[in-house]
Amino acid sequence: MRQPRLTLRRTPLEAWLGMGSAWRRLLAAAALLAGLGMLLLALEGWQRARADRHAARAALESLRAEAQANTTRSQRQRSAEAERGAAMKAEATSAIVARLNIPWPRLLEALERSAPAAMTVTSMESDGKARRFTINAEGPAMPTLLDFAERLGKAPEFERVNLLQHEQREGERRPVVKLTVASTWGAGAAVDAGATR
Repeated sequence: MRQPRLTLRRTPLEAWLGMGSAWRRLLAAAALLAGLGMLLLALEGWQRARADRHAARAALESLRAEAQANTTRSQRQRSAEAERGAAMKAEATSAIVARLNIPWPRLLEALERSAPAAMTVTSMESDGKARRFTINAEGPAMPTLLDFAERLGKAPEFERVNLLQHEQREGERRPVVKLTVASTWGAGAAVDAGATR
């Protein structure tokens, strides 16, 4: 009997190993170059990722600095608003104290002493801070009102009496003259702390 004849085929690796040494060197060099190329690509990707990471950190730090600046700015604004609010409260309190310190009893007494019987005081407005007030009066004739303004100027409770405006109205039963006088109160009107009336 005959023995079967075996033919073995070569695998690709065996075929590659069986090639000439020049081809093997060429293929090894090509594989080495391909590996280096892939290594360079991986290195470039790593450098890009690192640069992106640094850029992201810088952007984050910039955002943090901007947020800190905004927080500081808003704190300064709140502080300035609080200071303005405190200043407005202090000013309002000062105005109230000034109004309370107006020496009304002495001013009204001096006003009554200075006013002729035929004249009527229609209104008074005061500004306690400026120590200034305005008197509106009516009377039958201009000489009566001018006499009133002159008497106010001579009273020790009043300083700098100024005639602001006057107007004469006809057509009513009797003629009426309106007068507006502005003045400041002086040292003679100061309220004595221990005085009682």
